[in-house]
Amino acid sequence: MSKSSIARWYSGIYLSREHFTIIRIAIYVAIYDCERRKNMKSKISLCVVSLDRALIWNDTFEPSTAPNKLEASGNNPDYKKEHDRNESGRDRSSMNSNFLKELAEQVQHSEKYILISSGSGKANAAEVLMSHLEKESPSTANNLIESIKADVSNLSNDELLKLGRERWEKFRTTGN
Repeated sequence: MSKSSIARWYSGIYLSREHFTIIRIAIYVAIYDCERRKNMKSKISLCVVSLDRALIWNDTFEPSTAPNKLEASGNNPDYKKEHDRNESGRDRSSMNSNFLKELAEQVQHSEKYILISSGSGKANAAEVLMSHLEKESPSTANNLIESIKADVSNLSNDELLKLGRERWEKFRTTGN
């Protein structure tokens, strides 16, 4: 080893200055890539939404894939009716504003998304979410592919994924 090359001791191996620089650059690239992936948007999200919980799949509609789960807190600051004591003190007639904001943040991280929910009017969580997005983030509201009405409480995760997969395939082939 010449005097001009500086040897570094690393895990029992002598590294030249050039090799050490290459390893350091590789580490920086790996860290940058991890940070970039954290900030990347999902290509497609499937959100199954009710007034107090949500299941979210990002970038995959494969059967038996575990979703991200969001759940509203037990105390709804927006309630206007008496608490239903049989339902853990939750008022299930309106969506918790904190839960709504958290759900909206999840949807904003998607380039396109599909919503599945049940009910109609103010009992339809997808409609509540869309009206919130239209006010707060119109660009995100425009990324909606479709809002599907289904009996979300009686369908399995795989059946919900099948609905989302069918709609995504239709969108990919026709653009609608």
